Amino acid sequence: MRFKIYIPILILFFCSVALADAIDPGYRWNKAQPLYILSDRSVPVVSILAPKENARVGGVVMIKGTASDPSGIYNLEVQMDDGVFQPARGNLTAWQFPLDTQSLSNGVHILKARASNVGGNFSAAQLTLFVYNEK
Repeated sequence: MRFKIYIPILILFFCSVALADAIDPGYRWNKAQPLYILSDRSVPVVSILAPKENARVGGVVMIKGTASDPSGIYNLEVQMDDGVFQPARGNLTAWQFPLDTQSLSNGVHILKARASNVGGNFSAAQLTLFVYNEK
C-alpha cells in the first residue's frame, strides 16, 4: 500500500526536475530551493496596423502589425485566405510581412495574423483586403 502513495510523488518530482532542466539547462536544483512550475494563462494581443480594413491593394504590399504578451511573444505568423501560415519578419513585437498580391486573384481576400506566447497560448487578428492587379 505504501508504494502506491510514493510512486506518484516520485513521478511528479522527476518530471518537475526535468521541466526545470528543459526551461533552463544550466539550472541545478537543490533541496533547499523550492521548485515552482509556472502556468501561463495570458493570451497574446496581436493587431494588424497596415493596410486598413477593406483597403484596395495591388503589387507587393507591406503588412505591418504589433503583438504583445506579458510572458513574451514566441511566434508570429501570417496566413492569406486558407493558405499555409508563414513567419512574419521583425522583432516579434513590431512585425511586418511582404505580401505579393500578383499570385492572388482580383477580389476579396482574408489575411490573418496569429501570435503565440511562450506558454503556447494563441491569439489572432484578421483583415479583409480587396486585391486588384491590372493584367
